[in-house]
Amino acid sequence: MLKRTITIILTSILVLSGAAYCDTTSESVKNKFTLNDLYKIAEGHAESIKIAEKTLYITQKDRSRAFAVLMPRFTAFGEKVNEVGETEIPSSTFKSDKITTTYGIRFDQSFTLNGKELIALKINADQIKRDGFNLEKAKEDYFFQVATAYYNVLQTEKIIKIYEVNVKRLREHKNRVKTKLKLEQVTKTDLYRAEAEYSGAKTDLVKGINNHKYARAVLLNLVNIPENFILEEPIDAKQFTGTYDSLVNESLKNRADYKAGAQEVKSAERNVSFSRSSYWPTVSIYGTYGKADADERDNTNPSLTYDSDTDAHSLGVKFSFTIFDGGLRGAEVDQAIAKKKISKLQHQAKKKSIVLEIRKAYLDLQSQISVLKSLKDKLKSSRENYEAVSQHYKYGLKNSIDVMDANSLLIESERNLSNAQFSYRLALINIEYVKGTFLK
Repeated sequence: MLKRTITIILTSILVLSGAAYCDTTSESVKNKFTLNDLYKIAEGHAESIKIAEKTLYITQKDRSRAFAVLMPRFTAFGEKVNEVGETEIPSSTFKSDKITTTYGIRFDQSFTLNGKELIALKINADQIKRDGFNLEKAKEDYFFQVATAYYNVLQTEKIIKIYEVNVKRLREHKNRVKTKLKLEQVTKTDLYRAEAEYSGAKTDLVKGINNHKYARAVLLNLVNIPENFILEEPIDAKQFTGTYDSLVNESLKNRADYKAGAQEVKSAERNVSFSRSSYWPTVSIYGTYGKADADERDNTNPSLTYDSDTDAHSLGVKFSFTIFDGGLRGAEVDQAIAKKKISKLQHQAKKKSIVLEIRKAYLDLQSQISVLKSLKDKLKSSRENYEAVSQHYKYGLKNSIDVMDANSLLIESERNLSNAQFSYRLALINIEYVKGTFLK
């Protein structure tokens, strides 16, 4: 009986543990995110992207307004008037009621002889393209921030692991120094130095943990995900194999902000023609169809009534041309020309800025490749040096200061290599960012 009870209890514990483990595993999978997952979530969370989307929407609606100008406007009208008064004629005076009902429809259409309305439609088309490129740029900027924050979280995680190993390593060394001190093989100075290094390592670990918390907070601010998120390590990024010249050409071809500037120049050029339209005559075509029903009755003699129905229609053409406006049109044209020059200068400045960004990104990548190789070699030699010094210390061939110096060199090499690996990954995605293929 006792055996059966124990078996039932153990089975229950195993089942409950398994269920708890499954729930925990399921929760971990649910809160685990890749960089692509973060991109998808960030698109609906970023205010800058939403603002760019609404700006594009407003510009698209402006097209409906510009197109509406090309369509004739139809206006319906109606009126009912009840007149009560006296009418005098040579033979008599009589009071009468007169009810008049008028209704009809009118259409109007105006256009400028140089096609001003069509120019406005083309300007709007350029602006839609510009705002589309601005939306693409807003996504690139935000996703680049997300990628930077993502790698920063992973980097701080790695730094914490390095610091944890360092704390463990220095704790073991401190214990070895204590043992040697009991055997009077070292002095108290060696113990003080070991304890100081150990305390410094623990301080570095605390700083690393706080940096990691802040890095997670930055990512949470950019992407709406659970606070207990887990990040998956990225797949190794493809290497950049192009040249500086190819990078420049590709950037000027793909950069969304550069293409947005080109559309702005086109829009400014068309706006000059739009402003000059004020010098052209305007033609208006209008037409009206109306119906009027009049019913008049003599109150002194109800048998006397007068009814009339009138149908009328009209069609007209109006020609207008401004002869003098006090210099208003000339000022508007001059402003449009100045704005066109400004947009061209801004576009040229953007090109220079892009080329400078490309040079910086290209040189930074080349530097990171070189630094990464040398730091890998340095870490290998630092690790071998520490192992050798530690072994020598065991046999009394090296002192505690030698071990501390070797450890400092090792931790510095590990930290520098970790930072270089992080910088290298950022340099690779920065290349994609500056050449305008970050979202592709």
